Amino acid sequence: MLPIYIISDSEDDLNFFKSRNPHIVDYIEEFDYTPINGINKQKLSNDGIIDQDNIYSDNELIRTAKHIELWKIASQSKKGITIVESNSFLHNDFKVCMNRGLKSNPDFDLFVWQYSLNWPICVEMCPGFPKMAITFRDQRSNLPITITNDMLIDANVFQNSSIDPFFLKLYSFAGLGCYSLSPKGAKQLLDLSLPIGKKQPATYQENAVGSNLYIVEGAQERPNTSLDIEMNRHIPTLETYTSYPMLAITPKLT
Repeated sequence: MLPIYIISDSEDDLNFFKSRNPHIVDYIEEFDYTPINGINKQKLSNDGIIDQDNIYSDNELIRTAKHIELWKIASQSKKGITIVESNSFLHNDFKVCMNRGLKSNPDFDLFVWQYSLNWPICVEMCPGFPKMAITFRDQRSNLPITITNDMLIDANVFQNSSIDPFFLKLYSFAGLGCYSLSPKGAKQLLDLSLPIGKKQPATYQENAVGSNLYIVEGAQERPNTSLDIEMNRHIPTLETYTSYPMLAITPKLT
């Protein structure tokens, strides 16, 4: 089991995470969860985290800075670490399933355990097969979206369900809720990503995908507005995998 680092905004956030995920508390490593009150873009630029073209919001820059600090820890670690945001629910069999995934893909750089259902993931079913986009039906219509896929997840049912995941090569995803980095993967991401500008990754959905019952419109561009999108830019050069179904969720709580 890789050590787990939690990104949270306060001690209350961290404690709430622990109360929702008691099965992994023993594997949590201490990490400074002191909130950052504001962000100094010039300092981030001077430190080589972003360049002058970066278009992240202040909140996204705060989030990014925390993840980057953990990438540095991962790059110096022995076997890697798992990074989890504090609004995540981890499946009760997270430890067993994660260890299976890591054992079956020992060459991994990045292993994504959680992804947003609001963006189709692009995976390879097996070597030699064409890439496949997996979409999740949501409440889209001609009206503004009022209910998203992630809001439809029943966290309690998910956490206590019986799952037997399989592990796929990953090419596109959204979300930073839960992922593991190997030391070599962390070093590559640091080298390839910093400083973060506004270059865009491939969308893998230039054309509409789906059936005549449910169509996801094509996305010609994917603006680089968050760190997960920056990570997608470098997936072609990384050994990146995911779990299907995923092992962690970040539902929208009401």
